[in-house]
Amino acid sequence: MSIGAELSDLCADTWEDVAELTVADDQSGLVATNLYSIAESRFLPGFLTRAVRVAGEAVGLVMYGTDQDDGQFWLYRLMIDKTRKATVSALRLCAR
Repeated sequence: MSIGAELSDLCADTWEDVAELTVADDQSGLVATNLYSIAESRFLPGFLTRAVRVAGEAVGLVMYGTDQDDGQFWLYRLMIDKTRKATVSALRLCAR
């Protein structure tokens, strides 16, 4: 099963769309906002933020990189917008 998700760079034309994405209210304490993640990545050497896109539309954000403290590669953030429940369901199926 393919959902056609891709990761793309954030740029001057797209970062605000990604920053405005949000999780469901009951998940808000589980992950930092995308705006915070975008800002934080600018001060964590080696960490990148990417938009998660489906059919060209921003549906989420991923933040990853190598931690300078332990040298390990980390997936720091993965969020999918609350309006994209079908995308979340498809990602769960793909992860099985």
